[in-house]
Amino acid sequence: MAHLFADDTTTDVSLDFELEMQPYVYDGLTPESTFETAVDLSVAGMAQDCAECHVGGGPMEYVPAPTMDGRTSLRNIATCDPLTENCNNEFGPITEGTYTAWNYFVDTYDVDNDGDYREVLYNDWNVTGVMEMDCLLCHLEGYDYDARIAMLRDSKFDASRSVGAGIAAPNIVDWGEADYGKVIYNDLVEYLGSGAELSSTVRMAIKASPPSENCAFCHANMPGVDWKKRGDNWKKDVDAHWVIGCMGCHEAKTGSPIGTSGNATAGPDRSALGLCDPAKGIAPYSSEWNPKDGTVKTCQDCHLRAGYDSGLDTYSADYGAPDPTGKHQAYGLLAKICQDGVDGEADASHLDIIDCSACHVRKISDEVWNTGGAVVDATGPDHEGRLTDHANEYVLREMEENLCYTWQSGKIIASSALSTIFYRDIGPATDINSDGRNEGMDAPLMPDILQVDLDNGWTNISEDLGGIITPTDIQTRLDRMEAELPNSSDAENIRLCNMTVPFKVTHNVSPAIYALGHSCGDCHGGSAGIFNGLYKLQGDKLNLQYTAATQTTPLTKVNPSTPGDATTAVDPTDVHGNMKNKLGNRSIPRLVFSGADNMPPVDRSEFLYEDDLTLSYGIAITAVDDSGTYGSRASWLTYLNGITADPPTYP
Repeated sequence: MAHLFADDTTTDVSLDFELEMQPYVYDGLTPESTFETAVDLSVAGMAQDCAECHVGGGPMEYVPAPTMDGRTSLRNIATCDPLTENCNNEFGPITEGTYTAWNYFVDTYDVDNDGDYREVLYNDWNVTGVMEMDCLLCHLEGYDYDARIAMLRDSKFDASRSVGAGIAAPNIVDWGEADYGKVIYNDLVEYLGSGAELSSTVRMAIKASPPSENCAFCHANMPGVDWKKRGDNWKKDVDAHWVIGCMGCHEAKTGSPIGTSGNATAGPDRSALGLCDPAKGIAPYSSEWNPKDGTVKTCQDCHLRAGYDSGLDTYSADYGAPDPTGKHQAYGLLAKICQDGVDGEADASHLDIIDCSACHVRKISDEVWNTGGAVVDATGPDHEGRLTDHANEYVLREMEENLCYTWQSGKIIASSALSTIFYRDIGPATDINSDGRNEGMDAPLMPDILQVDLDNGWTNISEDLGGIITPTDIQTRLDRMEAELPNSSDAENIRLCNMTVPFKVTHNVSPAIYALGHSCGDCHGGSAGIFNGLYKLQGDKLNLQYTAATQTTPLTKVNPSTPGDATTAVDPTDVHGNMKNKLGNRSIPRLVFSGADNMPPVDRSEFLYEDDLTLSYGIAITAVDDSGTYGSRASWLTYLNGITADPPTYP
């Protein structure tokens, strides 16, 4: 990414970056070259790219400060007066001659149309505008999301709001001209006397509660493709909750505290939803202002009468949601026949250890669910120039009955695993991304990879080769990366790496008739439900052959061999380290790049248990199964589900 503040260059992660928050300067004999070799996405670069799914504000409008009133508008960073105001956290004006992540960017979208995707350009925020909060992105029915994105790619940040709303067209001038970011308003803006206002047509289209279609811009905007941060495929007659819309669950619960100060980092507003915050759940593998976790309406909030509070008028009454307690009890799901730990004691029911989503979210038809993102190919650009191709035909898979299962807070949840393949440098003597550290494995900067791809006439490896990839094909690309990446030397060693993340699936709740659990066989049968059957990790049309020993490298290592000593991690894994066991005290390692034949499918339950079923730090279960061998993941599955009362023995 990029150094934003001088504080963030320290290797001491215990330091508080808010001590000063003064901008970091890229200097040296040739500051432009220093910036070019060390920066991936600066603030302006993130506004071009990531801001497509962010409404604006924050560091895309201000240089942040320890206090709200200390922020500096990006429009003023070059002209602020240090004698009369907090000027960039007392840094002083950031002029064109000072290279920081706040005023320069790498031109990966070629805004100046000169064919150079690796050059460093100055961003004059007074010309391009800034990413102010775009209220209409959420609240305007008929908002043109694609037009907004086109403006962001061109660094016309002010224009993104009015063009997206359909009330203006962009000014057609070249990059660098003073009028570059201006717009031409149409007749949907009415001029009355000395002022102007939106026409009645636009005003009538502004909705108090955001339409679900607007939520889908960011959370389900790939037609037919289930991906991460998803509302999945939000479709009528598929999700039992479609009728109440996204905000039916993501509006604040009645009686919840609402923050009003605008300062989300301190005081009571830290955990309270702001006036414009959608309520949020709890993501197992990501972090996005976690103090707001758990504010979304849960299944229990609407469906369990025991949770209804007439004083707060919770949503059970508003929606008339049926109480499933009787049905659950009739199917035996409330009987205490499971275990809340791994001690063999039957002290929990099915519903105590299984989240509602695990049984009630189903991918029941390929005609309904279409395809899902199996792989993000970050080896080269997609059709928009980003190194995150998740939609070409070779990285997609059919989603019918294709979910896996993981643990969250001691409960089994439905998940959809997404694997990203990317380049890593494992040569410890080369700082391939100029981050100042070469002790571990570095990922090359995305603009650097993009330039090598362009120089060789490549896009990403899956699309270029029609999904048929051999070790020879991989070696060709690794060799070119080693030879042509900036900072190359004889010491680097570029490999393919994989990071698999099982994203939680909670949307598209099937009608009760399609839920698992009508019989034990729904989950425990030969190839059914949560515990049996294969889950596909790879795209249906992808055939990826590789030489694991010389062409791939594990993502990381997990599970320290000594309690409390993170330096003794011993288990290599390609899966996110936060994929934990039932107790949450150990990661579950899985090598997705293993052998030489594709990304092998896994059991639907394979992300629930370690292969050797170790308990705590390195203590393995040593009881012998019926065949006289030590228990494996499969042989101990029955025990861990609490069906047998025989406890294991330990060394």
